[in-house]
Amino acid sequence: MDLQGKCLVTKLLVAVVTGILIHLGLPVTQVSPCDINIPFEDRFISNGLTMPIHDISYHADLSGPAIRRPTAAGTSGIENWTMEYESLTETNVSTDGHYCVYGHQQEGTVLLRGMPTEYVQDNTSQGQSHLAAVDTMLSYRVTDEGASIKQEPLVSTDEQNEVQKDTEVDTKKRQRCIKRVHIFSSMTHMIPFPEMNHFRGLLQTSSKENYGSDIDCVSQGYNCDIVLTLGDELRSMKGKDAVIFGMVPTIWKGHKLRDMIANIDPDPEQTWIYYSTESPLRASRWAEPFDIARMKYHVLMTYDKEADIHIPFGYYRRFDKPSATPKDTAFMSDEFFQNRTGLLSWVATNCDEVFWPRMPFIKRTIEEMPLDDYGACGRKKCLPKRSEQCNKLFASYKFFLALPNSECRDYITEKFWMISLKYGAVPLVLGAPKEDYERVAPPGSFVHFADFESLKELADYLHRVDQDEALYRKLHEWRHHGEVVSTYPLRPGAMCRTLPHIYRRKEGDFKFLGDSVWYKGCRNPLNNITLNQGHIELESWAPWK
Repeated sequence: MDLQGKCLVTKLLVAVVTGILIHLGLPVTQVSPCDINIPFEDRFISNGLTMPIHDISYHADLSGPAIRRPTAAGTSGIENWTMEYESLTETNVSTDGHYCVYGHQQEGTVLLRGMPTEYVQDNTSQGQSHLAAVDTMLSYRVTDEGASIKQEPLVSTDEQNEVQKDTEVDTKKRQRCIKRVHIFSSMTHMIPFPEMNHFRGLLQTSSKENYGSDIDCVSQGYNCDIVLTLGDELRSMKGKDAVIFGMVPTIWKGHKLRDMIANIDPDPEQTWIYYSTESPLRASRWAEPFDIARMKYHVLMTYDKEADIHIPFGYYRRFDKPSATPKDTAFMSDEFFQNRTGLLSWVATNCDEVFWPRMPFIKRTIEEMPLDDYGACGRKKCLPKRSEQCNKLFASYKFFLALPNSECRDYITEKFWMISLKYGAVPLVLGAPKEDYERVAPPGSFVHFADFESLKELADYLHRVDQDEALYRKLHEWRHHGEVVSTYPLRPGAMCRTLPHIYRRKEGDFKFLGDSVWYKGCRNPLNNITLNQGHIELESWAPWK
């Protein structure tokens, strides 16, 4: 019901009550509560941010607040306000000296001359704050110019109590904390990325604007839930508590807003998060000619151990008790060790967007040892791609080449966790330095190329392990003490980890992506890297130790 309707109902109610009182012979003072329509032109200040009052849309006529100042503020976004009124004149009250105020509900309390008036705040796509009214209405009389405000109830005490009960129920519903988190991308750009399937599955079920979808974070121990949205228009970012860039790195290719977004500063009320499970080398290649180093951000969410939110592809979890029995005993059986039918396998679909001489390395490896190479970059096929069937095929080999496309700190390919360790093959690795693997991998679970002077020396080691079951069993000893947890592909519930980082910041309090540990964490500076370094002679390259 709009304001005019509410006023009409109130007037009818007042008329009925007045008639009853007159019939009983009691004195009556007629009150006409809603005969004004005065716009606000004053301003209010929130944590140093000044906004014109006319930028705020009210569902009721509120007249005269000249000062609004916060009395307390917390990182949760809950704020308490005290409203003070200066002199009131006939220019901002109705002809009979009355004006209206509606009760609202917010996570907090607003005091109107010591009387609680509750609010709920909602951000629209235009970035304006709208105050949604509940059904409680009070009328206040100004007896003299500048005098104190006196409350006159429009309904009986019993009716007010009923309204109060309804309001309390509504209050509980509205006190649910919601943070609006926006992914800057489009559904079209998400489709080529299988790792985005969980997000697509959630968002595509929504009929709301910008695919608005709920994520339950309270059940994970957080104080707020999330409404996740998707869109690549500037207006789709408005009114959101946080915006995630980089989640679909190809969005910048030819995007009309890329330079505009790089040139604007984040709103202090909005947290900008840069997300990436790709190396900065590949992300930069996908964004060409746009320089992602110009991007501004508050929070870094990447595979880098030093990121604000660390999102690895997997991790090692030790058992709580040393005597605990492994959940998957298949890796402990004699049958497991006796059924390794091959020595070494490798699979890859990305043959070109590689930033070290990976293909020459594979070619040389094939010359030194038996290697079965699968996928678009190999000589063999396994279909369907990324299937359980193929993962089990690769796990039938004693070793698996887990080679990333880039040499960057903490950048460990998902195949290290998902195909190799999870299914039972021992990973042969390079890319990141050995110490990066040692920080996250099960102890004694992998072989790093940096430990060998040549491929010939590595080949001799593999052949020796292949012939000695005791040596090979030693590489699986860790399975008695812990297990591997795969966290890739990321699920929407992981977005809850952004909540502690979503809060109001000072003006200009942001960082540039080019200065981040993620962007600067590769072996070679980005400005010296070409798209494909496969043309570089293998002899001029050595594993990063």
